[in-house]
Amino acid sequence: MAPRKPRCNFKECKEAAQRIVGDCSFCSLENCKKESHARNADKLNSERTHVIKGV
Repeated sequence: MAPRKPRCNFKECKEAAQRIVGDCSFCSLENCKKESHARNADKLNSERTHVIKGV
């Protein structure tokens, strides 16, 4: 199976991600890197395990 091409992280944008950091010409998002970082941080925080004390 061929690897999937990276897509833009903006919700309404279905275009391929640009390989440079800065303004995205596809969806006019100013900082795709910040959007991607925030999305990944939210995903990782939701998957974090929690310790149950007192067991």
